[in-house]
Amino acid sequence: MRRSAAEFARWVRQVHEVPVDGPVDLERLVAACGGIVQEVAISGCSGVLLPLEGTFGIAVRESDSRRRKRFTVAHELGHFCIPSHKKSAVRCVSPETARDGTTRDSEREANDFAAELLLPRSIVAPTIAQGGIDVARAIQLADRFDVSTVSAALRMCELTRERAAVLYHRDGRLRWGIRFGMPFGLPASGAPPPGDTVAYDVASGRSGSAVGQEVELGQWLPLGDPERWGGVLLESSILLDSPGEILTVLWLAESA
Repeated sequence: MRRSAAEFARWVRQVHEVPVDGPVDLERLVAACGGIVQEVAISGCSGVLLPLEGTFGIAVRESDSRRRKRFTVAHELGHFCIPSHKKSAVRCVSPETARDGTTRDSEREANDFAAELLLPRSIVAPTIAQGGIDVARAIQLADRFDVSTVSAALRMCELTRERAAVLYHRDGRLRWGIRFGMPFGLPASGAPPPGDTVAYDVASGRSGSAVGQEVELGQWLPLGDPERWGGVLLESSILLDSPGEILTVLWLAESA
């Protein structure tokens, strides 16, 4: 039976005796696998896997934040460690924008590898079993494992049993939104933040909130049926480090 990308990540951790809790020493791990990492000026992608004589190289975009680079390195290492992935030069693209199914699958697998390597399910899942699903919790995970808040939010919502979603706005427009058990009907790509939401306040220059704030269900889920889905919609939205970037976590919590 074929191993999953997450299983390969756990295998790499075990073979190279990587501690499960806390940040992964990626430079040490890549070196132990026989590779090198180099920051370069590249455009159009965050990283590239390069086959070299007797070894391999990982090129990461030098202009990215340090924590973004960490995920890129883990992603490229996934391409190297997953046997079914081609070991020719791999110039990574977003799974959502890949033109063919094979590329989409390999990019998603590399993302899954990186998520498990940097944010192990065995540690993250128990820590989010109780309490709010919001940006504040994502920030705690990000600091604990030295990853970006976006990566931590996605991993948190992936592993929770709650109904949640993560959205990312840039320059006033929705670039992507991913549902994790959340009802259909999130705003379409390119839409501005809906009015009377925390994200709208942030986009308007006002303060956001890392802690979930109750908002009307119809603002984010205009097609949602309150009677069918029930619960209270809580939104947390903050301005990220780069100007114009807004991270939103939605949590459809059970009614008290």
